[in-house]
Amino acid sequence: MTKLSLSGSVLGHMYLLGFGHGVQIGVEPSGGSAYLWTETDAVSDGAGYAWGRRLARFRFVNGRTLRPSSPALTKYTLIPGATSTTCAIDPSTNRLIMRCRVGGRARFVVYSLAAVKAGRARKLYDVAQPSGLGVFQGYTAYGDYLYLLDGTAYGTSNPAPGNTYLTCVNLRTGAAGARKASIFYKGALV
Repeated sequence: MTKLSLSGSVLGHMYLLGFGHGVQIGVEPSGGSAYLWTETDAVSDGAGYAWGRRLARFRFVNGRTLRPSSPALTKYTLIPGATSTTCAIDPSTNRLIMRCRVGGRARFVVYSLAAVKAGRARKLYDVAQPSGLGVFQGYTAYGDYLYLLDGTAYGTSNPAPGNTYLTCVNLRTGAAGARKASIFYKGALV
């Protein structure tokens, strides 16, 4: 994991060994530092990838190496039996949004961040991932809306303008808005 400045300069790094695929990381600001939320306790899917079964919270410390057994981690099992757990933090609402698989289907479950940290997690919203998405790449939330990114890299089978899309999901209802094509050109969203 690499910490960057807004201009892209490397400011620090950590090594996370055995945590999972790393598709999504939540950041919780805390004073002059930050706590990171990631998947952990990874298990192989049999196809060469590993996905976390739980969430972990830890402070960013430059140069530190962490493993799932590290005492610096606080672990959370919000839905027993869930797999492929990842999360995002919405600082506008102080909520944690967890994506996971339950019974093989991807879901997004929203919790109060303070309640999760206090061990009193209760679902605020629980919505299914919309069907019809391409290769899932990540998500974020702002208020009562979830924003999903899907698509693949440019190549011979996916020439420009590519197949990258943003989808907005209402967390209160689970309804997905229109899927909007997104074009990234030289690192910028066009």
